[in-house]
Amino acid sequence: MSDYTSSVNKHYGKAGLFERISDQIVESGKDISALTCDDLSSYDELHIGGRGETRNMSKLAGITKGKAVLDVGSGIGGPARTLAGEFGAQVTGLDITEEFCRTASEFTKLVGLSDKISFKCGSALEMPFEDESFDVVWTQFAAMNIPERSKLYREMFRVLRPGGTLAIHEIMGASDTPMKFPVLWAPDESISFVRPAVWVRNELAEVGFKENHWNDLTEFSIRWFQKKLNIGEDGKVARESASLSGADGFTEQASNVVQNMQDGAIVVIQTVWHKPNKT
Repeated sequence: MSDYTSSVNKHYGKAGLFERISDQIVESGKDISALTCDDLSSYDELHIGGRGETRNMSKLAGITKGKAVLDVGSGIGGPARTLAGEFGAQVTGLDITEEFCRTASEFTKLVGLSDKISFKCGSALEMPFEDESFDVVWTQFAAMNIPERSKLYREMFRVLRPGGTLAIHEIMGASDTPMKFPVLWAPDESISFVRPAVWVRNELAEVGFKENHWNDLTEFSIRWFQKKLNIGEDGKVARESASLSGADGFTEQASNVVQNMQDGAIVVIQTVWHKPNKT
């Protein structure tokens, strides 16, 4: 395991994640043996906008029954289960964090979607898939941890079928204003690779993708954080909200993400592109 992979796993992949979430679900009064995706939604779709934005991007990307979707940076599988359970897609999740892959597989089994979803632990820079394997390549709030972004986009282009769709929802840079750390995806600059939105847009076009939609959701994202995490006028997250993530330092990390958006250091972009058909 490389130093980079080890650092990412250390940040995200504390052992026993499946067991900790399961215990919280049981303590909330739910039956773990009769688990539903709705029961999991407050644990597995904590990205900005939650399941609502997963649904919105699914519609923008034209995800329908039977489409083969690759979820890059699939985490513990919340979006993958929404794409499969609500939209009928056949989903493959790819993540570098071993504990995420284990947890994602266990919860997918519990909600009865293992026939529609599988998870692989591996690098997005060397995807273990054949050329032109997927109808849709999908990623939500994962690329901020991926250093070689040009290589990532080339890999996405490679595994996508001609006419296929690329759907991205992530944090991008907005100005030269320095970011405040720690943030939810990184304790410091060592595993944070936020790229300017202008650069991302140009790079995707350079790789060969054609743009369909480019939506700046920064203001929405600030409001979402303020409501979901109970952020007061002082910019601090209410202590009781920190239990949403179960992560050490969550309060400070969430506060800094909001502050970085308000300072103009970062933006939240949801964008959909396509790979042209062969001529």
